[in-house]
Amino acid sequence: MYQFELMREELKELILTNYSVLIKEYDLTFRDISSVFPQYLLYNDKCIVRFTYDMGSVEVSFIDPLVKHKADLIKNPGGFPSGYPVYPVFHTHKCLFPNDQLKFGSNSWELEQQVKSSRDLIACRFTNVLKGDFTWTNQCP
Repeated sequence: MYQFELMREELKELILTNYSVLIKEYDLTFRDISSVFPQYLLYNDKCIVRFTYDMGSVEVSFIDPLVKHKADLIKNPGGFPSGYPVYPVFHTHKCLFPNDQLKFGSNSWELEQQVKSSRDLIACRFTNVLKGDFTWTNQCP
């Protein structure tokens, strides 16, 4: 358990450090929503960026907060929320920029390299999403 807690803190600090410019520029708030797996959010009223750590991989996804809010209000028969779309940033990049000359992503298991790769992609190709532009979502299933 101790190793797990160290990794959680390391990931938290890597996100806060590596995303500091974007946090400031887009008025993003950090929130730890971890339960079983480390999970963090950077969010403003226009965009949610979710970080989930599982089995050595840091998954970074976009969530439209307006769609999430509406979905959270709808309950399924068991009383559970209905769910909402989640858009992994690297999949979204491949979908929207299939012939991109710039290469993003990493095959590294190093947490810092994974966090930096996602930051570089978002800073270069997806600042519009941080401003609330989710008009592309019908193009990427």
